[in-house]
Amino acid sequence: MQVFYDWLSLLLWIIELILLIIAQLFVLISIRDISKDAVLHYNFKVLMIIVVLRSPLQAICRSIVIYNRAFVYGQSDLPDGLQFTINAVKRFQTSEIGFSLLFLSIERIVACFCKTYETRFQSWEWKISLPILFLLPGFVLLGLFFVNGGSLSSTVESLITISVYIFAAITTLSVLRISISKFSRRHSLRLQLRDKFATAENIRASRIAFPCILNECLCYSIVICLGYFSYAILKYETGTDPTKLSHAFDLIAAYQSLFVPLFLTYKIRLIRRESIGSTIAIDRKTESDVYFTAYQSKW
Repeated sequence: MQVFYDWLSLLLWIIELILLIIAQLFVLISIRDISKDAVLHYNFKVLMIIVVLRSPLQAICRSIVIYNRAFVYGQSDLPDGLQFTINAVKRFQTSEIGFSLLFLSIERIVACFCKTYETRFQSWEWKISLPILFLLPGFVLLGLFFVNGGSLSSTVESLITISVYIFAAITTLSVLRISISKFSRRHSLRLQLRDKFATAENIRASRIAFPCILNECLCYSIVICLGYFSYAILKYETGTDPTKLSHAFDLIAAYQSLFVPLFLTYKIRLIRRESIGSTIAIDRKTESDVYFTAYQSKW
């Protein structure tokens, strides 16, 4: 079998595939953990699972491309049909991740100000229709991709995407700060049990979502800079750079595919362990003595 690669390309492809394989393991673990979480809202769980499922798509696409680059076409252009399909998947991934992160930030804003949010969307009709609604924008932009003849990227789309990431990061961080402040003053504010639960959920969800959004924002900024260098200096269209710089795009995408499920697995288990630890750490005898001493001093 004829091969079309050098040792450096082979090494980078192996590293990329290892990252993607490890990502699939954490995809399964993170989906299981987030599905079993009793605090997070159903809408938040669905959105995070949509973000996590970017990894299998990335793994399938990159496996096909690497095989064809290594053993079939080398640095020659891939067949139009195959390249068009790969670009379509990339467009769907980018748009769906952006919209999902945007919906995550909006979902937390609604959770902050809507008193009945926790009791809504409990029927099976909502549970079926909401995932379809969350996926709809990605399919709409995918349709526009086909209408526009397969154009992978543009300056306007890149600016819109990075703006969405920045807005989602600022909004989620603001919700986290407001919720922490509110929870620290829960006694003076005389929050009801329902409000305490909603505030605790906002803190947990924001601590999970914000690092994921920030990571996507930073990675996409790096991709934009590399893409500009490839287009302006090397004179290659987006997605067609045959130089070693193309491996940087692929490794960043592999890292993104691994980061979210890995971080979700770590963060959910850390929060769960902290919750259990704080419960075990309570000395009921000491707490009772403090309570009755304070009660007696009032008299």
